[in-house]
Amino acid sequence: MGRWTMLTIFLPVLVGLIQLLLVILSAYVVFSEPTWHWGLKVGAFGAFIGLIWWSRMTIEKRVSLDWLTRTGRFFTYHKYSNLPEIKATFRRQLLALDQSDEYEEIILVGHSMGTVLAAQVMDEALQADVDFANRNAEVNLLTLGSVIGMIAGVNSNKALIESLRRLKDETRIDWIEFSAKADGANVYMKHPLCLQGAGQEKPRLPRFQPARFFKSNSPEVYKALLDDRLRLHFQYVLAQELAGEYDYFNMITGAHFLRDLFPEAE
Repeated sequence: MGRWTMLTIFLPVLVGLIQLLLVILSAYVVFSEPTWHWGLKVGAFGAFIGLIWWSRMTIEKRVSLDWLTRTGRFFTYHKYSNLPEIKATFRRQLLALDQSDEYEEIILVGHSMGTVLAAQVMDEALQADVDFANRNAEVNLLTLGSVIGMIAGVNSNKALIESLRRLKDETRIDWIEFSAKADGANVYMKHPLCLQGAGQEKPRLPRFQPARFFKSNSPEVYKALLDDRLRLHFQYVLAQELAGEYDYFNMITGAHFLRDLFPEAE
């Protein structure tokens, strides 16, 4: 995992522990001073708390700490719940679209934490219907800024790992995954099962493609993205400043099949 990926996982816990220790230390230093008046002690303790809060907000502005904390909660929630109702709803809709024979291509898109649901929903649809993705429509999976590798690796989520093991050699669909090296909330250009020892031989899926936001945006805009990691993580599903190799809206609404847009993806 890259530097920003590790930061995504461990920074909220580290900052929380440091803040707790600072509060305890501040209280000890202030209230153990015998010569200070109680009013002065309360004021000094309040000043310490204000300084700690200011430092927290400075970190929040830089790395979106609250968002990282919510991401961590999702990791834990997904491990113990697997979100069965949500997945069942999406699976039924995906099967209905395929069985309707009204479409030339069906693309299931997952971004960020949604990539976990998208991969499992696709796997469940393939298991539920032997003719799924063999009818009129070409069925593809598109994952952007994926956290699948984090959840599969850190949480050892057995259901997710089994889905990934089935999908990696699936021939009925194509699966393209975009990741950006500067994005801390994804595992860059690594198979989702990389922490499970999947690197012994090259799986068929997913096929990887780098999201080079430094090419699809001016240097000034890209620098602003690097200064706002939360905004960078959502750049996958937003319009780019410059026309180029990464165009989300062309992928999902353009005239070409997804597999034909990126024949070089590996």
